Amino acid sequence: MIFLASCFAIAGERQVDSLKNRLSTSEGNERVKIQISLMRELQRSASQEAIDYGDDALVLLKEYPDNELMIEVLYYKGWAYLHMNELDSAKVYATITGEAARNAGMSR
Repeated sequence: MIFLASCFAIAGERQVDSLKNRLSTSEGNERVKIQISLMRELQRSASQEAIDYGDDALVLLKEYPDNELMIEVLYYKGWAYLHMNELDSAKVYATITGEAARNAGMSR
């Protein structure tokens, strides 16, 4: 079991390193998509870093609007706050995500 967990950890680190390398040459919504992937990978192990990527993505989304990407960023920010045990912030982002999804016609 320990060996298997170590293999998954190494694979996850390689994925994060690969995403960070791609981030350095990306622009616009492609950059936001990579930041979302980093948020998904880091939300548990490096929650603050995931939140920082989310903040950067939200700034980019002002220049390159995309509701679906914005909703994903908000969603993963909420999960990162939850993993940091910052329940009030997690709840705020859950609410914002739900409202944004409803406004975009993505939920009931």
